[in-house]
Amino acid sequence: MNGATLKIVREALCLSAPWFAELCEVDESTLLAWESGNMQVPEVAAIQIGLLESMAADMAAQVVDWIGENIAESGLPECPVRLVVYADAEAMARFQPEMPKLPVSFHAGIVARVRWAMQPLGVEIEAHTLNVASYDAWLQATQQEDSQALRAQYVMLDDYEYPN
Repeated sequence: MNGATLKIVREALCLSAPWFAELCEVDESTLLAWESGNMQVPEVAAIQIGLLESMAADMAAQVVDWIGENIAESGLPECPVRLVVYADAEAMARFQPEMPKLPVSFHAGIVARVRWAMQPLGVEIEAHTLNVASYDAWLQATQQEDSQALRAQYVMLDDYEYPN
């Protein structure tokens, strides 16, 4: 992998240079030297970015497939499909444990991929930041246990409480 490819993939995954440098256990200046072509990209960095790229593609494909299954059952939605995003790393770590220590921006990038994949089909995707306190109160009031499906259901409610 060359430096320019590393940079565009890192940026497409919504990963900051400082975050990726820390993941690779190098100074940010070293990462920038890789990306500018002043130093060869080591195999370990290429492997790391490849793993993250695969993870993002797989997660986006799962959501696209889920939306596609719903369209097959019920037809095209009349209103935008709302997808959950998280305000901070703490909320994402709680609700997306399969994405440990990844920045919130990475998850947001996956939602953007889903949006782009659904646009040609005429399906509008809206990102909605989960209001954790409101969601927790709703779970308690409805006596339900958290799940990905319930988070999706919650942000589809008409009286969903948007964060300030």
